[in-house]
Amino acid sequence: MFDLRQLRYFVAVAEELSFTRAALRLHLSQPPLSQQIKSLEQDLGVRLLERSKRHVSLTEPGRVFLEQARQILAKADEARSQVVAAAAGHSGHLRLAYTVSALFIRPCHGSCCATGRSLPRSG
Repeated sequence: MFDLRQLRYFVAVAEELSFTRAALRLHLSQPPLSQQIKSLEQDLGVRLLERSKRHVSLTEPGRVFLEQARQILAKADEARSQVVAAAAGHSGHLRLAYTVSALFIRPCHGSCCATGRSLPRSG
């Protein structure tokens, strides 16, 4: 099974259409990058890239996988952000209850409105 690192490597190669530029972008040398892409292709059982000495292009399965890889990476980044937010206490539900008459008391009205504006919205 492939991992997120391999997906990031593949996306870089697919976007750059060059192992050399992708390796520079990823701050690693070209041989490990090539090995990881070959490993990914073997794992999937398809050829994702057409290679020649001077040219790299995406195969049709490569084009499909590129879109899927981008979505997976975006979802992984979103999951990380939500977990970090939850750890910092920026998620969950807060329910405030008050009586209608509390809105007519100036300090309560201001506090309720200010609290609602200062809390992040959750989906």
